[in-house]
Amino acid sequence: MRNQDLNFFSKYLGLDDGYFPPEYKGRRGKTVLVGAITENSLPIDLMVRFIEIDGLDATEKSIDICLEAIQKHGIKAVFTDGVTYGGFNIVDPKELSEKCNIPVIVIFRHELYLRKVKEALLKHFPDWKIRFRIISQTYNEALKVSTKCGVLRVTCIGIEYSRCIETISKLQTVFPEPQPLKVADLTASALARLLIYHLSKINNEEMMRTTESEG
Repeated sequence: MRNQDLNFFSKYLGLDDGYFPPEYKGRRGKTVLVGAITENSLPIDLMVRFIEIDGLDATEKSIDICLEAIQKHGIKAVFTDGVTYGGFNIVDPKELSEKCNIPVIVIFRHELYLRKVKEALLKHFPDWKIRFRIISQTYNEALKVSTKCGVLRVTCIGIEYSRCIETISKLQTVFPEPQPLKVADLTASALARLLIYHLSKINNEEMMRTTESEG
């Protein structure tokens, strides 16, 4: 895919996942994957899918959101919050870029200690090699870049780093993360907690009805 000039693009997609309780780990539950579309820094649309905690469906669901966002809004670039979503579910940014023919900008908000990541994957996942390959390759390709809101570690796919950095700075407000990613982060967190609250409430009501009927 040829490099594309992002200076003139106005609509962007940010992808982030929601909170989940610890008991959901090991494919025992799901959380939301939110796609937030912004026009420059202004939110204009949201798209939601569900992904399995520690599953392997995050790339597929991300592609689904991205293709819909391209069709509806003509978005020209995608931002991801690292590559691990819903525990150790994985978004493969290169596959996302290739399948959607779009630049993907991976933002690592925190340093990764790959040795510890590998140890955790070895302990819990028979398919650890698949997950670790994507995590390690993407992280090792990242560069530390200076922006108007501080230093970020960034991997740019399908776009030159100079254009990538310009776009990140353009979409920053008061946070280091570009606005599409920040909107996705806040929305996913709030939506996931709301869904878990209502699910817990429904379960409690069902337990009370069962207890009353048994009594």
